[in-house]
Order: sequence, then C-alpha cells, then structure tokens
Amino acid sequence: MVHQPPTPLILTLIASIGTAIFAGLQAGGEPIIILIIPFTVLAAFLFGADAGIIVGVGSGIITALLLKQIQGWELVVYTLGAAVVGYVTGTYVTKKHDTVQLLAFIFVGTLILEIMLNVYAGKTFFLRSEEYLGTSAASGLRLIINLVIGGLLAAWWLPDAPAAPAKK
Repeated sequence: MVHQPPTPLILTLIASIGTAIFAGLQAGGEPIIILIIPFTVLAAFLFGADAGIIVGVGSGIITALLLKQIQGWELVVYTLGAAVVGYVTGTYVTKKHDTVQLLAFIFVGTLILEIMLNVYAGKTFFLRSEEYLGTSAASGLRLIINLVIGGLLAAWWLPDAPAAPAKK
C-alpha cells in the first residue's frame, strides 16, 4: 500500500531531525546514518529537480544548525553535494515508480556526497586510497544504510507503476 507522499518541507524536516537523532551512531568518529541523500533523491523523484535541490540544501543547513558540528566551508561542500544530487536525480529520472532506479540514484548520490566530502577533507582517491570509500567503515556503512532506507522509502511513498491496458 502506497501512502500519500509528504511535501518537500516535511521531507526536509524528517531528513534533518532524523540525521540529528542518529548522529551518535558513529564508526571511526564519523556518523553512519545521514538521511539527507535518500530524502533528497525521493523529493527529486516525486516532485522534480527543484524540490530535490531544496530538500538537499534545506536539510543540510538544518542538520548543521541542529548538530553544530558542520561549519564554514564544510557546510558549503555538504549542502552543495546534496544540491547536486537533487539536481542530477530530478533531471535524469525516467520512471517515477521504479524502485531500482530510485536505489541507483541513492547509490550514486551517496557516492557523489562521499567524494565531495573526502576531497574537501584531503582524502582523495588518487593520493590516499587507503582512507577512501570501500575501506572507510563509515563510508561503507553510510552507503549500505542509505540503500536500505531508500528501499523503505520506496515501499512507503513511491507510486505504483501504472497498470498496463487490458487486452481485448
């Protein structure tokens, strides 16, 4: 059963407050549950690129205000990464009822944000691959958790595929 999807504002608040609540769950000193990407992708899926950008930027800023851990240029990189994910998803989505496509965009979106944050922190793949995605416990866990959350969001709010016309 699919439920009526919430507005982009509600998605922003759920992502922000949820990320703040789960901030204590950490691996290697980094939070492992960051709900911004799954909710940004869902907003872009349901309402288009504009809503994806708004949810990405809004939830990034609200999360930073709630946690007081993300400041300065890191906040800019964080929100810019989420905005890029919202724009890319809203621009290139082809089927608004395809769970596999939603999960693919969440996977790519998580990678985009991880790359942007790691490059900002000086952990580039080419220079320090031992600290990069796949070997970082927090990055790997965030990727897996975002896919699980994406599956739950799809089951709850993604519209069903339109029924095929009946054959005569």
